[in-house]
Amino acid sequence: MIKSVQFLFFLFILTSIYLLHAATAFPTSNDDNQDYPVPQPIPVNSAYLIGTFTCNFWYSDKGFPYHTWIMGGIRCTYWPLLGKYYSGDPYAWDWQIKWASEHGINFFIFYWYWRDDSSEPWMSFRDNLIKGFLSARYINYTKFALCISTEAYGNRPTQENLVDCVDDMCHNYLSHSSYLKINNKPIVFMINTGSLIENYNVEWVIDSITNMREDAMVNGYNLTLINAGMGNYDNKQYNISKAFDGCAFADGWAGAFYKPFLSYNTEGKPIMTAPYELMVDGWLSIANIWSNLLGHRYVPSIMPAPNNSGWYSCPSKTGFENWLCIRTNGTQREFERLCEGMKKYADYRADKMILVWSWDEFGEGASIQPSKEYGFSRLDAIRNTYVNCNRSHTDQCPVICPVGNVEYISWDDQNKRLDVEISGFNGESTNIAIISGACPVNLMIQGIRIPGEDLYNGTHIIAPITFKNKMEEVTLI
Repeated sequence: MIKSVQFLFFLFILTSIYLLHAATAFPTSNDDNQDYPVPQPIPVNSAYLIGTFTCNFWYSDKGFPYHTWIMGGIRCTYWPLLGKYYSGDPYAWDWQIKWASEHGINFFIFYWYWRDDSSEPWMSFRDNLIKGFLSARYINYTKFALCISTEAYGNRPTQENLVDCVDDMCHNYLSHSSYLKINNKPIVFMINTGSLIENYNVEWVIDSITNMREDAMVNGYNLTLINAGMGNYDNKQYNISKAFDGCAFADGWAGAFYKPFLSYNTEGKPIMTAPYELMVDGWLSIANIWSNLLGHRYVPSIMPAPNNSGWYSCPSKTGFENWLCIRTNGTQREFERLCEGMKKYADYRADKMILVWSWDEFGEGASIQPSKEYGFSRLDAIRNTYVNCNRSHTDQCPVICPVGNVEYISWDDQNKRLDVEISGFNGESTNIAIISGACPVNLMIQGIRIPGEDLYNGTHIIAPITFKNKMEEVTLI
């Protein structure tokens, strides 16, 4: 009898351990994913809660076509390894979720340019979130949060606008199983608070935050509000910080010191170029100031070297703005120095939160998403600093094309086919490797369509093609 009780107790312990593991483990593969061209993520564990801001407006239906990726004359400074993708494409998001989760990034923060009407670009931001990220197969490998931006109202929203924004979040997003919550409290971020102080005053901002919290409580949510856009210290910034549960510094162009780094191009237009190490020094110094003032409410943030050269070509930028700064010497080692320097501030917080600016800001040139120019180096800097695992790992991307440019990659779920478009060849020959699962590829190279059956037979058009149709590591042959 005693042995039976001991056996049952032992069985209970094993069952409890199994159920605990099942509740916390990442999803496992299923038959539906066997023919899917995005390999299943292999997430890594980290003691830190790392979130990255995402623009989510690329190739929106209302004005950002993928074939140009130009916004109001602003040319992107990096070329994503995903090509000029559509932010509303769940296939593109599955790759991004895979890359983020394999480098220690736990959640995405979506800029929320909310309006109470159907105007643009608000509708595209909403539609891209629903069609893209929230429809991704691998969404269970990550979390998301929303970041209120008042730019949709020219940084002059009414207090009712802000309350309505929170009300919309409560009814449509905060209950989602993948929304980021800590202690059952949804995390909501907010930027542009400095502009609100300028356009109104400190008391107006604090009253607005109070009203937003009250509306959320009526809807059953006790929010954790984080001011994600603080600048250098001043009394007004410090006074509004008291209304938030957390505050983060975000000024990627600080510490340029105009005169030593200001020059003029051949057209006589001012250009500012400053070393990235100055920015790293500045951020670490400002982090120390804010941490001493805010204690555990300070949320550390990091940013790779921004390159704002794309904005210099913008017709609307006829004058000079001090945030237009091209950072030089933006090495992985220097970015890791910033990452390492922010660890102690994250350690002060119970959640160990760190914010990354940003995932896909290709226009302002501060993106950590894998690109042709930087590869995975910026993600690797984050993994090397914050992830407790062996540093050696294999990064995968959908198409490897050393010579040309990947214009476009998209998964046709209805026809179970991968569409790939490559350009930029100048008579060179190269090998191309594609991860396509067990599905056919509709491939366009330099405007010439390569039939799928010929592709399988190794047809060479424009360049020798190395094609691999299994969901496994792809290397050039």
